[in-house]
Amino acid sequence: MKIKRNPFHLLLLNAFFLFFVSLFIPNKEIDIHFHDTYFILPIKYLIWFPTLVQFAFWIFYLTTKQYLFSNLLSWIHILLLLSTSLFTLFPTYFLFHFASKSITIPWTFAALKNLRSYQIHSDLVSLSFFVLIGCSLIYITNLIIGLLKGINRMKTN
Repeated sequence: MKIKRNPFHLLLLNAFFLFFVSLFIPNKEIDIHFHDTYFILPIKYLIWFPTLVQFAFWIFYLTTKQYLFSNLLSWIHILLLLSTSLFTLFPTYFLFHFASKSITIPWTFAALKNLRSYQIHSDLVSLSFFVLIGCSLIYITNLIIGLLKGINRMKTN
Protein backbone atom coordinates (compact mmCIF):
# COMPACT_ATOMS: atom_id res chain seq x y z
CA MET A 1 0.00 0.00 0.00
CA LYS A 2 2.97 2.30 0.37
CA ILE A 3 3.36 2.41 -3.43
CA LYS A 4 -0.09 4.02 -3.77
CA ARG A 5 0.95 6.92 -1.56
CA ASN A 6 4.57 7.06 -2.71
CA PRO A 7 4.64 5.96 -6.36
CA PHE A 8 8.09 7.45 -6.83
CA HIS A 9 9.63 4.27 -5.39
CA LEU A 10 8.79 2.67 -8.74
CA LEU A 11 11.40 4.95 -10.27
CA LEU A 12 14.13 3.53 -8.07
CA LEU A 13 13.09 -0.05 -8.83
CA ASN A 14 13.04 0.63 -12.55
CA ALA A 15 16.40 2.44 -12.40
CA PHE A 16 17.98 -0.62 -10.79
CA PHE A 17 16.31 -2.86 -13.37
CA LEU A 18 17.58 -0.75 -16.28
CA PHE A 19 21.09 -0.64 -14.89
CA PHE A 20 21.08 -4.42 -14.48
CA VAL A 21 19.81 -4.90 -18.05
CA SER A 22 22.43 -2.51 -19.41
CA LEU A 23 25.16 -4.81 -18.14
CA PHE A 24 24.05 -7.44 -20.67
CA ILE A 25 23.69 -5.19 -23.72
CA PRO A 26 26.57 -5.62 -26.17
CA ASN A 27 28.81 -2.74 -27.23
CA LYS A 28 27.12 -1.51 -30.40
CA GLU A 29 26.41 1.92 -31.80
CA ILE A 30 23.28 3.49 -33.18
CA ASP A 31 22.76 6.48 -35.46
CA ILE A 32 20.02 8.84 -34.32
CA HIS A 33 18.91 11.34 -36.93
CA PHE A 34 17.62 14.75 -35.77
CA HIS A 35 16.67 16.96 -38.71
CA ASP A 36 20.06 17.38 -40.43
CA THR A 37 22.38 15.97 -37.77
CA TYR A 38 23.38 12.42 -36.96
CA PHE A 39 24.31 11.42 -33.44
CA ILE A 40 26.28 8.20 -33.10
CA LEU A 41 25.80 6.81 -29.60
CA PRO A 42 26.63 3.54 -27.90
CA ILE A 43 23.41 1.68 -27.19
CA LYS A 44 24.25 1.50 -23.48
CA TYR A 45 23.94 5.30 -23.30
CA LEU A 46 20.32 4.99 -24.42
CA ILE A 47 19.73 2.81 -21.38
CA TRP A 48 21.86 4.74 -18.91
CA PHE A 49 20.24 8.10 -19.65
CA PRO A 50 16.71 7.08 -18.54
CA THR A 51 18.29 5.27 -15.60
CA LEU A 52 20.02 8.41 -14.38
CA VAL A 53 16.95 10.56 -15.02
CA GLN A 54 14.72 8.18 -13.05
CA PHE A 55 17.19 8.04 -10.17
CA ALA A 56 17.36 11.86 -10.13
CA PHE A 57 13.56 12.16 -10.10
CA TRP A 58 13.40 9.61 -7.27
CA ILE A 59 15.65 11.90 -5.24
CA PHE A 60 13.54 14.94 -6.21
CA TYR A 61 10.34 13.17 -5.14
CA LEU A 62 11.93 12.00 -1.92
CA THR A 63 12.90 15.54 -0.95
CA THR A 64 9.78 17.37 -2.19
CA LYS A 65 6.94 14.92 -1.53
CA GLN A 66 5.36 17.06 1.22
CA TYR A 67 5.14 20.05 -1.16
CA LEU A 68 3.53 18.30 -4.13
CA PHE A 69 -0.03 19.26 -5.04
CA SER A 70 -1.53 16.02 -6.33
CA ASN A 71 -0.75 12.34 -6.10
CA LEU A 72 -2.58 11.86 -9.42
CA LEU A 73 -0.15 14.21 -11.18
CA SER A 74 2.70 12.28 -9.60
CA TRP A 75 1.31 9.01 -10.95
CA ILE A 76 0.91 10.50 -14.45
CA HIS A 77 4.46 11.83 -14.36
CA ILE A 78 5.92 8.56 -13.12
CA LEU A 79 4.04 6.38 -15.63
CA LEU A 80 5.16 8.61 -18.50
CA LEU A 81 8.70 8.53 -17.18
CA LEU A 82 8.63 4.73 -17.00
CA SER A 83 7.24 4.53 -20.53
CA THR A 84 10.29 6.37 -21.88
CA SER A 85 12.49 3.54 -20.69
CA LEU A 86 10.25 1.05 -22.47
CA PHE A 87 10.48 3.03 -25.72
CA THR A 88 14.27 2.96 -25.56
CA LEU A 89 14.99 -0.43 -23.99
CA PHE A 90 12.83 -2.92 -25.86
CA PRO A 91 13.25 -1.68 -29.45
CA THR A 92 16.97 -1.27 -28.86
CA TYR A 93 17.39 -4.76 -27.54
CA PHE A 94 15.25 -6.53 -30.15
CA LEU A 95 16.48 -4.53 -33.12
CA PHE A 96 20.19 -4.89 -32.40
CA HIS A 97 20.39 -8.17 -30.50
CA PHE A 98 21.69 -10.15 -33.46
CA ALA A 99 23.55 -7.36 -35.25
CA SER A 100 27.30 -7.23 -35.69
CA LYS A 101 29.56 -5.08 -33.49
CA SER A 102 28.66 -1.88 -35.34
CA ILE A 103 25.40 -1.29 -37.14
CA THR A 104 25.88 -0.83 -40.86
CA ILE A 105 23.09 -0.45 -43.36
CA PRO A 106 23.80 -1.80 -46.83
CA TRP A 107 22.54 0.69 -49.42
CA THR A 108 20.85 -1.72 -51.81
CA PHE A 109 17.27 -1.84 -52.95
CA ALA A 110 16.72 -5.12 -51.09
CA ALA A 111 17.84 -3.52 -47.81
CA LEU A 112 15.20 -0.76 -47.80
CA LYS A 113 13.00 -2.87 -45.51
CA ASN A 114 15.81 -2.94 -42.91
CA LEU A 115 16.33 0.81 -43.31
CA ARG A 116 12.68 1.36 -42.35
CA SER A 117 13.16 -0.55 -39.07
CA TYR A 118 16.17 1.62 -38.20
CA GLN A 119 14.13 4.77 -38.89
CA ILE A 120 11.30 3.52 -36.66
CA HIS A 121 13.79 2.95 -33.83
CA SER A 122 15.26 6.43 -34.30
CA ASP A 123 11.74 7.88 -34.20
CA LEU A 124 10.96 5.98 -30.98
CA VAL A 125 14.10 7.25 -29.30
CA SER A 126 13.28 10.81 -30.38
CA LEU A 127 9.69 10.47 -29.18
CA SER A 128 10.78 9.11 -25.81
CA PHE A 129 13.17 12.04 -25.38
CA PHE A 130 10.37 14.55 -26.01
CA VAL A 131 8.00 12.65 -23.70
CA LEU A 132 10.73 12.80 -21.06
CA ILE A 133 10.92 16.59 -21.42
CA GLY A 134 7.12 16.92 -21.36
CA CYS A 135 6.63 14.75 -18.31
CA SER A 136 9.29 16.74 -16.48
CA LEU A 137 7.01 19.74 -16.93
CA ILE A 138 4.26 17.79 -15.15
CA TYR A 139 6.51 17.38 -12.11
CA ILE A 140 7.47 21.06 -12.13
CA THR A 141 3.80 22.08 -12.42
CA ASN A 142 2.85 19.74 -9.59
CA LEU A 143 5.57 21.21 -7.38
CA ILE A 144 4.77 24.86 -8.19
CA ILE A 145 1.03 24.44 -7.58
CA GLY A 146 1.76 22.62 -4.32
CA LEU A 147 4.09 25.38 -3.17
CA LEU A 148 1.58 28.09 -4.08
CA LYS A 149 -1.21 26.26 -2.21
CA GLY A 150 1.11 25.93 0.81
CA ILE A 151 1.87 29.65 0.75
CA ASN A 152 -1.85 30.47 0.54
CA ARG A 153 -2.57 28.17 3.50
CA MET A 154 0.13 29.87 5.54
CA LYS A 155 -1.34 33.32 4.76
CA THR A 156 -4.84 32.32 5.83
CA ASN A 157 -3.64 30.84 9.15
